[in-house]
Amino acid sequence: MSHLGLSGTPVRAYWTEASDGDFASLKSGALGPGITKLLGLDSSAHKWRVSRVRQVHGGDVVIDAAGVGVATDIVRDAVPGSAVDFRRATDSGEDMTPRVSVCPEGDAILSREYGNCLLIVTADCMSISLGSPEGIYGAVHAGWRGLVAGVIENAIDRMYGYGASKVVAAIGPSIGKCCYEFSRNDASQLIDKYGESVMSSSSDGKDTVDLHSAAIQAIEESGAELLWNSEDCTYCSGKYYSYRRGDGASRQGMFVWRDS
Repeated sequence: MSHLGLSGTPVRAYWTEASDGDFASLKSGALGPGITKLLGLDSSAHKWRVSRVRQVHGGDVVIDAAGVGVATDIVRDAVPGSAVDFRRATDSGEDMTPRVSVCPEGDAILSREYGNCLLIVTADCMSISLGSPEGIYGAVHAGWRGLVAGVIENAIDRMYGYGASKVVAAIGPSIGKCCYEFSRNDASQLIDKYGESVMSSSSDGKDTVDLHSAAIQAIEESGAELLWNSEDCTYCSGKYYSYRRGDGASRQGMFVWRDS
């Protein structure tokens, strides 16, 4: 897939396909020449890095203020179900316990630094890029559990809290309502949170879940603007890795960064 510029912001996103390779094992740290070329980044004057989280299908947000995976003196201040702040330890006498972590737990990651690419990996769940005119940007991983946990709302709320005047969003490929078979009983938490619009049906009449319908509702009700919503289904399009189709641990990636 080609780059997507988030209109009105300096933020760009790129969703890979299976043909681009498997990004499941890509770690936080320096970004290699193959990926900088794939993303079209200029590495001649700047050393790019990548930051990612250990995705756990929850609602926590990681604030990557100093570049997760580069700093070795990172401290964690967790607010369950809301946000996880990572910042450099100081000698100011704060009552915090330093810990080394190159891959903190969370399902969204935010930054405002130039030279840092945020990475989310998926194989049926949604990957959502967020941007603001101020250059605050984010990457969100959301399956049905993350939707119930409010990960999209948490990320957008935190962006506004960090000074964004406006937040725009784009939703990448995921398993579609055409293929995501899900009983109404199992989808009860989604229905309770987002309403009947999350339910759909397959071509053979089986109940399915529409993840994108829930995500759009979460984006708009959080005061953000949806710019783009992929219609590609990771299960049936043949272009992407799909856990439900049997691709195991292989993952495509969504990279989000600012170009200025």
